Amino acid sequence: SPDLASAVKFYDSLVLLYPDDHDLQFLQANAYYYKGVMASMQNEDLEATRSFLHVLSLMEKNGPNQENADDERFIALTHTRLGEVLYYYGINDLARKAFVQAAGLFSDLNDTVALASMLRNEAAICQAEKSYDLALAKFSEAQELVPIDSVVFCHSIGCKLYEMQQFDSAAAYLERSFDLEDRFARTDAASRLADIYRRSGELEKEVYYTRYYVGNALMESNLASAKMEIEFLCSTQEKSAESAADSSQNADLQRFLIPMLLVLIVFAILAYV
Repeated sequence: SPDLASAVKFYDSLVLLYPDDHDLQFLQANAYYYKGVMASMQNEDLEATRSFLHVLSLMEKNGPNQENADDERFIALTHTRLGEVLYYYGINDLARKAFVQAAGLFSDLNDTVALASMLRNEAAICQAEKSYDLALAKFSEAQELVPIDSVVFCHSIGCKLYEMQQFDSAAAYLERSFDLEDRFARTDAASRLADIYRRSGELEKEVYYTRYYVGNALMESNLASAKMEIEFLCSTQEKSAESAADSSQNADLQRFLIPMLLVLIVFAILAYV
């Protein structure tokens, strides 16, 4: 069903009745995960982010079952989905953090295919930040794990050739990267291709890529509001997690201090006597 609200409510109510049932909590988290997936498919990215963050909060609160690899894989997949949404909005620091956490879990599971995918995601972020050497290093690391079509390298190579003013060679790579689904690579490629074809006097191609670049700039402004809301959601979640960690540390400190105080009181009484 496209509407998973009833399933989410059902599991929420059951968890209230059976708060110690780990399997039930796992089903509850899954309900929120698929709610987030459906929201993402319907371009409701704010709701998707809210759902994925709630999944991670639930799994952190209840703790993964160390005897069940499905828990770790599920958390890794949730980090991946969240990272994809964050990357789409250009929230690169948080997206990188999500992909790194997913990569660590996939590494523990010995899933080289998924690990290579996370490394390529990290490389895409480096590429979007115009750190092309680092992007190529990440792509190469992923390629060693799971070789795929070398088209993944084309944008970084094209940009480096462009910076070296080897425009004819750069155009071939940048046109390939423009055909990829990565909107940041497409936008960057469009701006450079427009400049290359302006230099060569190919007006029709220059206009085509310029129009794409300008249209994407307008789309960026339309996404600004949702981006701010998503950043706020993530920062709120992070602060809540830090607050919970501090509370836990304070509770542990109190459990340690109370016996110590009692021992000191006993010693003080004995010394007085």
